[in-house]
Amino acid sequence: MTTPEEAPPGWTDPERLLWNSFIRGIELDLSDSNPNRNDPSDGSAWGPERTVRAEAVSHLLLSGPKVEDGSPQRLRLYGARVSGQLDLGCSKAVAFAFRGCSFDNAPFLNDAQIEFIGFNSCFLPGLQASRVACAGPIWLMNSKVVGEITLTGAVASEVKACKITAHSSDKKSRISMCDMKVAHDVHLHNADISMTVDLRRSEIGGDICLCGTKIDDKGTDGAVLASLSKVEGDIHLGDGFISAGLVSLKGATVGGQISLTGAKLSNPGKTVLDVDHVDCRLGFFAKDCEFLGCLSIHHAKIGCQLALIGSKLINPKERAFNADHLVVRGSLLMSEVEISGICDLHGSSIDCAVSLSKSKLASAQSDRATVIAYSINVGGDFICTEAEIDGGVTIAESKIAGDFLLDGTRMTGEKKYALSAARTSFGRISMSKNFSSNSSILLSDATVATDVEIINSKINVPGKRAVVASRISVTGSFIANGTDIVGSLDLSDAVINGDVKMLDSNLRGIPRSEHHKGSPKDPKAGKEWLGISLQMSGARVSGDVDFAGCRFSQQIRMDSASIDRSLSLNGAQLDTDCALALSAVGLTATSAQFTLKTRPRQGVDLRSARIKTMHDDLKSWPEDLVNIEGMTYERIVSPMTVDERLQWLGKATKTFSAQPYSELSACYSRVGQEDQARRIAFAATRRSYEDGNLPLRVWGKIQDFAIGYGYRPLRAFAVLSALWILGSTWFIFGVDSCIRVGVTKDGLCSVRPNDSLTWDPWTYSLDLLIPVVNLGHKNAWDATGWSKAVVYLLIAAGWIFTTTIIAAAGRKLKRS
Repeated sequence: MTTPEEAPPGWTDPERLLWNSFIRGIELDLSDSNPNRNDPSDGSAWGPERTVRAEAVSHLLLSGPKVEDGSPQRLRLYGARVSGQLDLGCSKAVAFAFRGCSFDNAPFLNDAQIEFIGFNSCFLPGLQASRVACAGPIWLMNSKVVGEITLTGAVASEVKACKITAHSSDKKSRISMCDMKVAHDVHLHNADISMTVDLRRSEIGGDICLCGTKIDDKGTDGAVLASLSKVEGDIHLGDGFISAGLVSLKGATVGGQISLTGAKLSNPGKTVLDVDHVDCRLGFFAKDCEFLGCLSIHHAKIGCQLALIGSKLINPKERAFNADHLVVRGSLLMSEVEISGICDLHGSSIDCAVSLSKSKLASAQSDRATVIAYSINVGGDFICTEAEIDGGVTIAESKIAGDFLLDGTRMTGEKKYALSAARTSFGRISMSKNFSSNSSILLSDATVATDVEIINSKINVPGKRAVVASRISVTGSFIANGTDIVGSLDLSDAVINGDVKMLDSNLRGIPRSEHHKGSPKDPKAGKEWLGISLQMSGARVSGDVDFAGCRFSQQIRMDSASIDRSLSLNGAQLDTDCALALSAVGLTATSAQFTLKTRPRQGVDLRSARIKTMHDDLKSWPEDLVNIEGMTYERIVSPMTVDERLQWLGKATKTFSAQPYSELSACYSRVGQEDQARRIAFAATRRSYEDGNLPLRVWGKIQDFAIGYGYRPLRAFAVLSALWILGSTWFIFGVDSCIRVGVTKDGLCSVRPNDSLTWDPWTYSLDLLIPVVNLGHKNAWDATGWSKAVVYLLIAAGWIFTTTIIAAAGRKLKRS
C-alpha cells in the first residue's frame, strides 16, 4: 500500500492535491478566481487544472491514505470537474462533500455504506443511490440535476435536497425516495423540479418539507407521491409550494400535522391532492391555498382540526372537495373558501364545528347538490353564515349537535332544494339576517333541540313549497318573523313544543292559477290542490301560534291542528282568491284571536273546531262563506252585539243547524247573560221553521204569532184572552134568544130541553177554547148559523194553541 505522503503513480496534479487534502482533512479548492467561471453547469469546459478522475476519487473514498492525527477522515472537494463515473456501489466508503463540482456522469452509490453524502451546489447528470446506507445525512443542496435521482430503499439520518434544480428529458425520470428510512427530516424545500418526487412507503422519523418548491410532473404519474409513508413529524408543502400534477399522501400516517399554507396545486379535471385514508394526528392546514383539481381526503382521520381557510378549490365539472367519511377530531374550518365543483362530506364525522362562513360555492353539475353532506355527524355547530352557494346543500339523515347557521347566506341555482335536511337532527336552525334562497328548503322529519329561526329573510320559490317542514319536531319554537316567502310554508303534522311565530311576515303562497302536489301525509296527496300560503294540518303546538301582522296571499290550512295555548291573527291579512282564506276544520286551541287588519275576501272554515276562549270582531269575518258547524267554545270576548252575532251565525250556517245556535246561546248563559241566550235560542227556533217546507213554515208562523215559540208565554195568554173575549162577546150579542115551547131564553138553546144547566157565554167560550178540559158547556148548547162557525173556530184555535204550548214546553224541557 502506498505511503500516506505519496499519491499513486500517474495521478494528475489536481489529484495529488486532493490526496494531500484528504490526508490533512481539509477541503481542496480548485475554483477559479473569477466567480463567473465557477458555474458547475459549464464544468465540461473546465481545463485539466480543475479536473479529477472519478476513479481517483473512488480510490480515496474506498482505500484512501491514513489521515493525520486529529483530522477527520473525509473527502472535501470544491470547484472541480469529476470525469468518468464515480462508482461506490456495494462498497464501504468514507464521508465526502462535493461543493461547486461538476460530474460528467451520475454517481453510482447503490448498496454502498457511507458515513456522509454531500453534494452542494453541484451539477449532476443524475444520482443512483438505491439502498445506500448512510450513517449520517444525505445532502443534495443547491445543486442542478439533469437526470434521475434514485434513493429507493436508502437509509440515512437525514436527507437535504434544498434549492436543487432537477430536470430530465426523459419523462420517466423521477426523484425516487420510496421505501426509504430516514431517522430525522427530509428537506426538499425551495427546489425547482420537473419530475415526480416519489416517497411512497417511506419511513421518516422527522418532517418532510417541500416548502417553496416547484414541481411539474410533465404529465406523468404525479408531482409528489408519498402514499403509505410513515412520518413521525410534519409534512410541509406550503410557503409558496407549487405543483403541476398529482400530490398523493394516500394512506400515509403522520404523527404531526400536514401543512400546505399558501400552496398552489394544479391537476385540472383530476385529483390534485390525494389524502385519502391518511391518519394525521395534529391537523391538516391548507390556508390560502389554490387547488386546481380535486382535493380528495375521504376516509381520512385528522386530529385537532382541518383548516382550508381562504383557499380556492376549482374542479367545476366534478368533485372539488371529496371528503366522504372523513373523521376530524376537532373542527373543519372552511371559512372564506371558494369552491367551484362539488363539496362532498357525506358520512363524515366532525367532533367539533364545521365552518363555511363567507365562502363561495358553485358547481357546474345541474343534477347534484353543490354541498353533499348527508349522514354527516357534527359534534358542534355547522356554520355557513354570509356565504354564497350556487346549488343545493344536502345534509339529510345527519346529526348536528350544535347550531346550523345560514344567517346572511345567499343560496342560488336551479336545484330542487337549496337545503335538503330531511330526517336530520339539529341543536338549532337559523336562517336569518337577510338569508335568501330561490329554491326550496326541506326540513321534513327533522328534529331540532331548541329553535328554528327564519327571521328577516326571503325565500323565493314561485309555485312550489318554499319551506317543507312537514313532521318536523322542534323542542323550542318555530320563528319566521319579518320573512318574505314566495311559495308555501308546509308545517303539516309538525310537533312544536314551543311557539310558532310569524310576526309581520309575508307568505305569498302558491297562486290559484298554479298547482302543486301535496306532501305524503296531506289528505290531498297525489291530487292537484289550490294554492296555500301556510299548511299546518295535523300540527301540534304546545305554546302559542302568533300570526300578528302577517299577510297571507293564499290559504291558511290548519285542519286538525292542536294548539295548547293561543292562536292569534291579530292584525293579519287574509288576501287569498281561493275559496277559503282559512281552513281550520277540527282545530283545537285554548284561545283564538280573530282580529284581522282587514276583512277576508274569502271564506273561513272552522267546522268542529274546539276553542275555549274566542276573541273576534265583526270586520274579521268575511261577508260570506263562514262555516262553524260543530265548532265549540266556552267564552267569547268581542265588541259584537247580539244582533251582529246573530248576523254572523246566519252567514256561518247556510242551511239551518241547531248546534251553532245552541253553542252561542250556552256561551251567553255561562256568563249570566240569559236574555241574550234566550234571544239566540228564539232566533234558532224561528230559523228552523223558516228553512223548512211550506207546511213547516206556516206552522212556524203560527207558533211565532201565538207564543213566540214558547219564549213569549204572555203572548199566548193575551191571544187566548182575546179569543175568549171575542167568543164571549159573540155569544152575548151575536145570537138570538132561544124560543122553545112558547118559552124564550137568552143565548143558545139547550141540546137537552130538560137540562137544568144555565146559559153562560163566558164559560161556554172558555170550554170551547180548552180542548182537554170539560166544563160541561161545550156539548150542552146547540149552536146554529154563524154561531156554529164561531164554535168551530174557537175549537180549532184551542187545539192549535194547546199543541203550540205543548211543543214549546217540550223545547223548554229539552233545553233544561
